[in-house]
Amino acid sequence: MKAERQAIILMHVATFLFGFTAILGKLISLSSINLVWHRMWIASAIFMLFPKFFIKLRATNWQTRKQFLLIGILVALHWLAFYGCIKLGNSASLALATFGTITLFAALIEPLVFKVKMKKRELFIGVLVILGLALIAKSNPDEKFSLQSSYIQAMFLGILAAFLAALFSVLNKKYVLNNSPTVVTFLQMMGGFIFLSLLLPFFLYQGLSFEFIPDGRDIAYLILLAVICTNIAFSLEMEALKNMSAFTSNLILNLEPLYGIALAIIIFAENQMLNFWFYIGAALIMLTVFIHPILDKYINRKAAV
Repeated sequence: MKAERQAIILMHVATFLFGFTAILGKLISLSSINLVWHRMWIASAIFMLFPKFFIKLRATNWQTRKQFLLIGILVALHWLAFYGCIKLGNSASLALATFGTITLFAALIEPLVFKVKMKKRELFIGVLVILGLALIAKSNPDEKFSLQSSYIQAMFLGILAAFLAALFSVLNKKYVLNNSPTVVTFLQMMGGFIFLSLLLPFFLYQGLSFEFIPDGRDIAYLILLAVICTNIAFSLEMEALKNMSAFTSNLILNLEPLYGIALAIIIFAENQMLNFWFYIGAALIMLTVFIHPILDKYINRKAAV
């Protein structure tokens, strides 16, 4: 019982740190590709300092390494969209609220990947998510729905980020099996870093401003992002999962957008920038995040009886 309580505390801390990534994304002045490039190489380097890391890496076969290096490209694209949403919309809350649509995308992608029948309750979840997005769009400070609006463009980036996160999460679930979580995450960070590095000459040719050595404040924030919100948060999550059920862990992890939005209100006073419709829409999307695992548990228990 004591081990379970400690696990719950660790999972809450990890989830809080995951939610803090959006805050750091807004504080860092770098472009989204510059930010993600630095985050991935720093996180990769730190993982190499973990005990017995290279022993575990050598024990991982090449086919598995290749799979997770490729999934790392999806992780990089997800972060580009997520931080692009924050930069374009100038709002961590908007990115976190739209990220809540990951529940819908996971429900749609998982049956395709695992070749199982889609559940009817997913359609109900989908209707609620779409209604929530419509309310968030209505909160547009430009007062009209237009593809030229930076707010609406940021919304689309946030939804894309959620889709990509759902996709790589489902693929992780399929391929992770008995592989070391540390090695898996390292390979994904390294895969994303290599992918962005290959694209970098193209972006530099297009005139992208890129800082290989950021200023002191950005370096501090990047280290916090990579070490505290990636390496440490990940390690806390893995430790917590040893002593808690998947249902409890999912419920706690679903608090990430709520923690992040609360931090955005406290740190950036974003409640003054976003109106009533935004919070109603965000609340509706967050509701689906909690309804989904509860419905799953209820229906599975009923089927067992």
